[in-house]
Amino acid sequence: MKKIILALCAIVYFHGQSQIGVAIISPTNTLDVNGETRIRTLADIPSPNASTLLATDNSGVMKKTTFFDAIYSSGLYTRSLSNDNWNNLYVGTKACRLDFVGRVADSGIDFTFSVLYKIGVGFQVVSQNNVVIIPINATTFQIFIYVGAVYTCKLTLLGNMANMNAVKTLGGGWIQGTFRSIPILN
Repeated sequence: MKKIILALCAIVYFHGQSQIGVAIISPTNTLDVNGETRIRTLADIPSPNASTLLATDNSGVMKKTTFFDAIYSSGLYTRSLSNDNWNNLYVGTKACRLDFVGRVADSGIDFTFSVLYKIGVGFQVVSQNNVVIIPINATTFQIFIYVGAVYTCKLTLLGNMANMNAVKTLGGGWIQGTFRSIPILN
């Protein structure tokens, strides 16, 4: 009887420590499915109680995330993670409209602007509010805030994505906000 109990304990222990693969020989996670997954019934979460979403990373591993983290990591909406820096702006292959909504920290001035960026051509002003934007060259433009602050914005291309950095060249404070990129692929 002791041997049977010991054998059952060993099976339960090793089963609890193992990884299960469905249509895969060498699973890399606790449950590793090679193929599509179907869930026939999911309970609704009434608003506004939904706090997390289910998403996958680049390897296809499921993780939970928030709505805002999901939307801002898409490359279509990019918020400044630190003052004056935006990463992973989606610029597409030919051109992209960048819509910005932000604030100057010291003065508390909210402002918006939109620029069209064409690969190899540079920036063109689409709209502006409380700012004057002057293109300088193919990857740089300036933001003049009417309270006397000036920021030089430099775009660094990384394939279809880009990083933006706004360096203060006059006045005080820093800017934060969100870029929304609308790529033009044709």
